[in-house]
Amino acid sequence: MAVSGRALDRLVPTLSGWLGVESPMETDLLPPHPALADAGRFQEGTPPIVGAMQFAAAVEVIEIAGIEAISSVIAARVAALDDVLARAGAETLAPWTNPAERAGILCFRMPGIEAARTVERLKDAGLVVSLRGRWVRLASHASTTPDVATMLADALKGDGAPA
Repeated sequence: MAVSGRALDRLVPTLSGWLGVESPMETDLLPPHPALADAGRFQEGTPPIVGAMQFAAAVEVIEIAGIEAISSVIAARVAALDDVLARAGAETLAPWTNPAERAGILCFRMPGIEAARTVERLKDAGLVVSLRGRWVRLASHASTTPDVATMLADALKGDGAPA
């Protein structure tokens, strides 16, 4: 939030954390502690320093690998999963108009089989999937290993899919 000094004098915090008050380390003082006189009174708590460090590390990994390389791996993984689903007779949701719009997410369902049943079967096989209405959602990432396609094919074999 950015405000002028004039507005700051008229604003009263409705929610303030321990860093937004005078003498936050004085635990002998009974609450409420007086709010800071400056914009610091709007601080709700400790900045997420560990989360910021994790985010910086993730950005560094992305910069090292490169967006194109990551996109290429995701495209290969989702294509392999899509191929397994096609061979298994699954109906897949394909809202994109060209392959360049495609992400690493696949939504599908097996004809004649409740999606919830398929979700449970895949979870039992060690796959991370979720139920989205009447669809099963798979999300491949750059860290998705190639063996996930084999795991998916094996898990679908006993669910009415062709061998």
